[in-house]
Amino acid sequence: MYQHLKIGGFCCMALLVLSAHQCQSDSDAITKNEVKVTLEETPSNTSTRMTFEEASEVTRNTLIPHCGSCHQSTLITHKPGAIAVFDLDLGPQWHQDLSEENLPGIDDRTKNKSTITDSQREALATFLELKESLLKE
Repeated sequence: MYQHLKIGGFCCMALLVLSAHQCQSDSDAITKNEVKVTLEETPSNTSTRMTFEEASEVTRNTLIPHCGSCHQSTLITHKPGAIAVFDLDLGPQWHQDLSEENLPGIDDRTKNKSTITDSQREALATFLELKESLLKE
């Protein structure tokens, strides 16, 4: 959902710029400075906090290409020890066996992956934080 919000915000800004560009031909068109101010004043969607379920799903989808070969029980390459920690093939319940002591391992193994986007990193951090608090309850 977070990615959809970012994409939606980007599309709104693009439409604003496009409509401002078309209005410039009118005598009462907005100036470029006014468009710039309008874009800068647009509220950022980054302050929206993901739910645990959303962060879990983004985290799962982020982990599949990086950890799936060991952590997907349906693959021949899976490792029983890895499946005991978490199984990405369990869908929304993929993290059910994940313990607090395993959480730093996810962070460590994803830290230097250049293919993970900033929004995925935020979802990972949110998931790890919320999962830890759920385990402590």
